[in-house]
Amino acid sequence: MPEIISGEELRHLATVPVLKVVGEGCLALRHDAPASAAVREMTENDLGAVAVEDDVGRVVGIFTERDVLLRGLSEGEEWLASPLSKLMTPDPVTVTASDSVAEAIHRMKEGHFRHLPVIDEQGRAVAMLSIRRVIADLAEHFPAEVQNLPPDPKRESRNLYGG
Repeated sequence: MPEIISGEELRHLATVPVLKVVGEGCLALRHDAPASAAVREMTENDLGAVAVEDDVGRVVGIFTERDVLLRGLSEGEEWLASPLSKLMTPDPVTVTASDSVAEAIHRMKEGHFRHLPVIDEQGRAVAMLSIRRVIADLAEHFPAEVQNLPPDPKRESRNLYGG
């Protein structure tokens, strides 16, 4: 059976800090901002999540596309005017800038998360790590391995476009 992930890839995941992969910069909104502001920013910036901060800038929640679907749309027509504190996922799992990519992937896998806020020592958002960014980082560092993976016959599409 071919090796799916090499020792070099494992070392990369275990040693590279999250901030090196994602880079600094995070869209963060106050807990009392309306959901419409978050949706607008997420749409304009092609983001799947924003960090939600308290009055002093510490991360107290995360507002994601899933929150829009599960909480927002169930609130009725006025949900866009609701404060993020009402719709966000409170007390999100986070990583620090110095945590390894492997640790971030572990937390994402355990919690079934697609986004993790990256925080500093004071609990302020410095970045947002997405699973999409993790995969892009692996593809950048290991293009031959990613682009040349053998197909899995059990996963081949039976229909046009994988439907």
